[in-house]
Amino acid sequence: MTTLEQRILDFINQKNQIQELSNAGEDFDYALPMDMMEEAVSIFRELQQNLWQPIETAPTDGTVILAVGSVIPKYFPITVSYRSFHQNAKGKECFRDVNGYKVDYIDYWTPLPKPLKH
Repeated sequence: MTTLEQRILDFINQKNQIQELSNAGEDFDYALPMDMMEEAVSIFRELQQNLWQPIETAPTDGTVILAVGSVIPKYFPITVSYRSFHQNAKGKECFRDVNGYKVDYIDYWTPLPKPLKH
């Protein structure tokens, strides 16, 4: 478990404790919720920072990722992987789209979201 995941779990546990105190009608220190708000903002900022990472840190093992360029803002995120044009073709490995075309305008990446469960 990462430090961030632990912070999120601790935050949820604190929220649940406050809810239990509130439901029981007990008084509690109102400074605690303010501390929790500051922690929530800190967690959000860290999550936001970790969402898009420099393309230099992207996996180069063929994993499909979501990538975006920062030079031309009109580009939408696209799925790419680091590979040659085709697994049986000789060619320089680089980031390529699903059709095998070279993509050289990307600057940031993030993992693909987990598939929805039906």
